[in-house]
This record gives sequence, C-alpha cells and structure tokens, in this order.
Amino acid sequence: MYRVFLVDDEPFIVEGMKSIIHWEDYGLQVIGVAYDGKQALQALENLECDLLITDIMMPNMNGLDLIKVIKQRNQDMKFIVATGYQEFQYVKKGISLGIENYLLKPIDEGELISTLRNAIEKLDKAKHDDEDSYILRDNSIWRWLNQDISNQEFIDRLELYGMAPFINPLVVAILQVEFDQTTQKGSFSELRRWIESCFSCICVLSPEQEFILIWSGIEVSHVQQHVKHLQAELRKHKKLVQFFIALGSEANSIEEIFSSFYRVKELRTYRFVLPENTHVITETLTQNYLQTSNLMIDYNFQDLVNHVLNGDLDGAMQWVDQAFQRFVEVISVDIPKLSKGFAVKLLSIVLNAIESQIDLNVFSEMVTRIMHTNTIEELKQVMNQFIIETFDNIERHNQQMSPIIKSVLQYVHEHLHKELSLKTLSQRFHVNTNYLGQLFQKEVGTVFSDHINHLRIEKAKKLLKLPQYKVGEIGKMVGYSDPTYFYKQFKKSIGLTPTEWRSKQV
Repeated sequence: MYRVFLVDDEPFIVEGMKSIIHWEDYGLQVIGVAYDGKQALQALENLECDLLITDIMMPNMNGLDLIKVIKQRNQDMKFIVATGYQEFQYVKKGISLGIENYLLKPIDEGELISTLRNAIEKLDKAKHDDEDSYILRDNSIWRWLNQDISNQEFIDRLELYGMAPFINPLVVAILQVEFDQTTQKGSFSELRRWIESCFSCICVLSPEQEFILIWSGIEVSHVQQHVKHLQAELRKHKKLVQFFIALGSEANSIEEIFSSFYRVKELRTYRFVLPENTHVITETLTQNYLQTSNLMIDYNFQDLVNHVLNGDLDGAMQWVDQAFQRFVEVISVDIPKLSKGFAVKLLSIVLNAIESQIDLNVFSEMVTRIMHTNTIEELKQVMNQFIIETFDNIERHNQQMSPIIKSVLQYVHEHLHKELSLKTLSQRFHVNTNYLGQLFQKEVGTVFSDHINHLRIEKAKKLLKLPQYKVGEIGKMVGYSDPTYFYKQFKKSIGLTPTEWRSKQV
C-alpha cells in the first residue's frame, strides 16, 4: 500500500480530498495532512511517503518550493499539484520539477483517479526495477562472502552492476531487526535503502532477512562512528521492536574478510548472554565469554553429541553432570559468568548436531533460563531439562517422519563415506528425484546437499582430532573424493581450513 500526504491551506479542501475517493481501493493510504509547506516539510521528516498532493499558493512555503526541497531528499516520491491558479509560469515550473499532473480546483474526481493510477503504475515499475537490481547484487555479494563464487567472478559481477571493486580496509557487520506486527513487508527494503544512503556502506539483505553491512575503504574507527550513529537512529525508529548489530574487525585481505564474516556470524549468538539493552556486539564485549572456549578444549563434545543422536538419555545427562563438575574445578575467576557461557556453548553444540530436529526458538528460551540461574546446581538442572526436552522433540520429530525419509537418513548415516546424491538415492529407493528432494527438505528442514555437508564436516572434525590420519585421507573417509573441494567446504562451514582447525585443537 502506497502512502499519500495531503497539503492545502484550506482545511475543508483537505477534508474533501480525503473523502472524495476510497483511497484503500487503489492501494493508497493517507498518512498525514498539513496546512502549509513548512508544516508539511517538518511532518515528512518523520514519515515515509510515496505520493504528495499539494496546493501551490500557501503561507510560509508554497507547494512548488516544497516539492523542490523534498525531491532533494527523496528522488522516488511522486507529486500531484492541485490549485485554483491556471498560470503558465506555475505549470512550467511544475513540469520542470517532474510533477505527475496539474489539477485545477474544484478537483474533478475522474481526473484525480486517472492521475493516481498513472502515479501508482510508475511507483510499481520503479519498485520492481529497484528490487530486481538489489536482488541480483545482494545474491552476488552473499555468494562471495560464503565463498560460493571466486573473487574474480565477484569483481566481474560488480562491474556488471556498475559497482567499483571493494578496497581495503573492509569491515563487515550483521544487523538483525524485528519490526512490529503492523509493519508492511516492504519495510526491509526501505530500511536497507536508508542505511546505504546515510551510513556510507553497502547493505545486503540476506536470505535469513538479516542485513549484511560492508564498509569498503573506511578505517574501523570511522566505521565505529557510523555504527554509533546507526544505533542512535534505530533506537528512535518507532516500528522496530528490537535490533542487534554484530560488528567485525578490520580486514585487509580476501582471506581476512571471509574470516571476519564467519566471526561476525558467531558474534550474533552472544546477544543472548550480554546485558539486555546491549545493541552492538563486538569482540571486546565478548572477551569474558571467549575465556570459556579456552577452558573447553579438553572436553570431548562428540561424546555428548553421540549420546543425543543414539538416544542415550542417561549417558547425555551423566556427561553434562561430569562436565560441569570438571569445569568448576578448573576455573578460578568469575564462575557465574563463565559457567553460563559454558552452558550456552553446550546448547549451541547440541542444536548444531541435531540440526533441524528441534525448534530453534528453544535456544532463546533456554538461554533466558540459563541467565536467571544463581548456582551451578540450578544451571545443571536447566541443562538436564534441556537434554530431556531435546530427546522428546527428536522422538516426536522421528514419529512424524515418513518411512522413506527414515530409510534415507539411515542409509546416509551408514554410507557417508560414499558418493551420495538425490539421484542415486532415488534410484535405490525407487522414487522420483524431485519428489525425494522436496520431501527431504520438508521433513528434515534443510536441503539434501546441505545436510550431507553438515554431517561430513562434523565427522571430519572428529577425525581431525586423531593425529594418525592425514587431512587428505580424512576428506576421503568422510566422502570428499576431491581434496580441494573438501578444503573449500570445510572452510566455508567452519571459517578455517582443516589444517588450521586441527592446529587449534592441540
């Protein structure tokens, strides 16, 4: 629905325009009125408007001057002039400003409707063309950040879109927003355009409806000022319920930008454990929780994962109990904070291992429970409750799964080291390939190829902890016949090469 603002110094004219037609029937909504140009300009500073209908001769600021000022702020807004003066000089100036039509008072209903339809058609086309260009650009940047296309192919695509290549230093951030329930679907696109115009960055809308902000050729100290300003502006946004910004470190090479992007995605998870009013998440803010990672190197988390995947509830609960006991014995500072960080890490590991077999909203709920605990015993109780709820969810999920998908998952688990594809599996289980792919995604919650890669990378991580196997051998053992492809998939998933990841486990 497009938004309309009415301006006239005669109140009865404004009321007449509001009632002369049923605006909603044409996909329009009158969002405000003003009685002179200056008043309208002030009101439109805080409103998003698509179409302005204004008188010309008004006190303080006339309609044509109003249009001139607004066009400097918003090139996409459309304008209709309604006036009682049929003077050529006004018509000429209005045409030079790009108005849609010049309507004489008293306004003819038919002519107004015809003008509105033409304006709507232009708005529709502009919106469609704009979104198409953004979709193509965003897709290329998103694929490049996830290393799905080469750097040269990315540069070629940027040139195609009329964009200059990124230059060092680069800084990446992720912005998560939550709009109120009354907000229209186009608000994401509008917010993206506003961010790009005001904060000197490229703003990509990801498939997860998150904003990826990229600053190119700007030092991190200046980026931090942009983020500070962005935070202040978002706090004032009336339609935003909540927002979080995860800000990465400065990158000066292609490899560094990929690592920074991976790290920024990790930083998002700390929103659950940081103070409630924290809106910007940085490495500095998470340092206390990073100590937890260093304390967890000796834990064999794969054992916990195996207990969960094998349905061993007693074994899983025993593992959690012993893990917390050991954890308390080795730490000497800030026990409550580090223990809660340890618990959140366990949540992430378990949920990552079982992937889509549980509602990820559980993560948020469990973190809230964790943060409200006061003792280690309470924390262990919360974690054990999480394990029990996880087993219940897995059991319900498996009961709802069709026999063919259960068979496919069992076969994949037993033959992960072999070549696996929807085509070969559809032949083995005598079903149509497209049908199997759609059914798999519906019941498992992810596409087949992503599921296979996830299982292979997790198994590879387990094998990389065993020094007797070479990295190339491990790739073949988990089903990657091409070592280069194994390296690429591992780094895409983990953010490090297999060799780099293995060295960090020592």
